[in-house]
Amino acid sequence: RFKALYIILLALFHDLQIVTIAYDKQVASPFPETPTVVGLLMQSYAMGILMFAQTMGLMMYGYLFMSETFYESWYTSMHGPSGVEMDTYLETAIFLQISNSSAILILSARTVNFFFTTTPAWQLLFSTALGQIIVNVWIIFFAGRLIDKMHVSDVALVWLYDLIWLLILDIVKMCAEKLWDKIKPWEIEHNPALAAKAQAKRVSRRINNSLRISQNMGDAKKVVSRKSGRKSVNLTAEVAGSGNGN
Repeated sequence: RFKALYIILLALFHDLQIVTIAYDKQVASPFPETPTVVGLLMQSYAMGILMFAQTMGLMMYGYLFMSETFYESWYTSMHGPSGVEMDTYLETAIFLQISNSSAILILSARTVNFFFTTTPAWQLLFSTALGQIIVNVWIIFFAGRLIDKMHVSDVALVWLYDLIWLLILDIVKMCAEKLWDKIKPWEIEHNPALAAKAQAKRVSRRINNSLRISQNMGDAKKVVSRKSGRKSVNLTAEVAGSGNGN
């Protein structure tokens, strides 16, 4: 089992972080965005399932690369009586992993590409860093009865583990977005305002083309009439000359 108090602490730290998302800057899309429940659920389920697998992976296989202390805690938790809380060291490592991964997830969720391709607002970056500095310093130096002190090497390995998974989350996020772009109904992106604007442009172009054609035809008629006038004048002059000669 996992202490319910850890969930409360995670919520408190990340609520303060989410508030600063209002200061973040984004590049506007060339076309209006049309969010849908299905599209949002697809992204949310994909990210949520992967983050669950991320935590379970550390819990089940973290002993393969973590310290001996972690292994002993893992062994005690896995082979101890069922229905009791995990050993404190393993529980602290899981708390740190969830705290780190959920904090840096916002860096991925704020962009459609990899999290490092755009720079977040300093307020968002500051709140993210501040919350995790407090959690990590608490775990390394000031742990008490609630959590256990962790080795610095284990803390660093948890961070490396979370960053690798953040890249995986980015890839899955982009794949889910591409998949949704292919399967979503055409009507979702059909914007009546844009359609009316495009239709108005087409009508305007047709009118301009018609006016241009009419103007060209008028110019051609003028040229033809001028040439016809010249020919008739020349013909009259020739006829008059012939009459004078006779």
